[in-house]
Amino acid sequence: MSEVLFDYDSVSRKPQIVSEYLSQIKEHFSVEDKALLFLRRRTGRNMPVRKYAITNKGNFDAPFFEEICSEIKFKFPSLKLKVSQAFVDAMKIDSLGDVPIDLNLTPRDYQIESATIALQKGRGVIVLPTSAGKTLVIALMASTILKNKDYNILILVPDIQLVQQTFQDFLDYGIDPSLVSKWTGSHEFQNTKIVVANNQILLSKKQDQSVLNNFQVVIADECHKYFSAEKISKLVKDLKCKHMFGFTGSLPENKFDVWSINRIFGSILYRKKSIELRQDQFISKVRVVGLELNYKNVPQFTKPSMSNPTAGYEEETTWLHTNEYRNTVITKLINNLETNTLILVDRIVHGEHLLEYLKDRTERQVFFVQGSVEVEEREKIKQVMETTHGVVCIAISKIFSTGISIKNLHNIIFASIGKARIKIIQSIGRSLRLHHTKEMATIFDVADTCLTYGYKHFEERKRLYESEKIPLILNQLVEK
Repeated sequence: MSEVLFDYDSVSRKPQIVSEYLSQIKEHFSVEDKALLFLRRRTGRNMPVRKYAITNKGNFDAPFFEEICSEIKFKFPSLKLKVSQAFVDAMKIDSLGDVPIDLNLTPRDYQIESATIALQKGRGVIVLPTSAGKTLVIALMASTILKNKDYNILILVPDIQLVQQTFQDFLDYGIDPSLVSKWTGSHEFQNTKIVVANNQILLSKKQDQSVLNNFQVVIADECHKYFSAEKISKLVKDLKCKHMFGFTGSLPENKFDVWSINRIFGSILYRKKSIELRQDQFISKVRVVGLELNYKNVPQFTKPSMSNPTAGYEEETTWLHTNEYRNTVITKLINNLETNTLILVDRIVHGEHLLEYLKDRTERQVFFVQGSVEVEEREKIKQVMETTHGVVCIAISKIFSTGISIKNLHNIIFASIGKARIKIIQSIGRSLRLHHTKEMATIFDVADTCLTYGYKHFEERKRLYESEKIPLILNQLVEK
């Protein structure tokens, strides 16, 4: 029987596949790079157009081992898998504990189950939907690790606002304040047992990155952001730390992107679907109301070309942002909603225009959250929304699609959000936290179906709603 030997390469300090079938295995763990393919067609240069997760010599990232084994067993069932002693010694990972210890907040069954599996495995990815309580699971893991091991734990979150939110949640859960600290541009590094940091601080030239060698455990929230080749992904991947955990509400659709996450954190250990939590009433029910807008006097937009592939899209987007009929529909909708509303946009100029448009057309309190709004001001806006009804918050989707927790949020308007799957799922999740006044969260999807890109993007979103089993109600509106 043909064999695949997993060995350890002492030169590259990486595990290695040794097999006469290496080329076939390597090819299986590759995908076509559309960006490079487009560049080759445009320039005429002969360049490789595939991305590989395994090198020509068979080297791969240690956390990727289980995924490779699983794929080989499925794709090449006749191959016998063997491991060398050097590989076993290099790959050994200790358990970090067993049953999570008690905190102030009683965890749900799936929170205990996911934390337990992660602790026993020692590394991997946990997929829990937005509003499922990922921070509590992370706190359960961190407190249990400290009970069993003399380890230092680094918790990474995407931005400064989430550093403050995670830090405060840990204190609310009952973790000793002396054990946890914040590390941001405004907070110097402290050598506590738990450090909560934003991704950007790790890349700052003013920071001493050697302190990262002090951590035996790294837990990254929103790990779906780590699939790209950005500096933060490479930095985390290169950390000398075996115990790496990634948490996310949704994984990328592209399998190479998922492999990229597996190569840093390991295989998927636990997955819970949003529909399961909605059925068990752990999170709010949700529906989507699609507002299909039909405009009169639509201009002719430039058709895409090789030299300018996005021209038509940019023209269409700019026209929609300032369209009187479209903004009137959004305004009337807001004025008819008595509960709090979040309006998500992709661009600052769009948010500024909506803010200006709404000023004289609604009596609601209206805020606009963009990158320049300080964390303290964002927290004040959150508090206003938690304690008041009828508040409107316009926000850039990149800022509010992840991690922001507002329980007293009943409505979200997708004023311009595109088709990116993860962003849309995360955005829907903003409305799913339970609140005593909320029976059903509503997503109002402003769909420009009579336009080229508006139609294509809404079709993508409809497929997403169907896959997430979110009911969709369609309403056609025609400009008079």
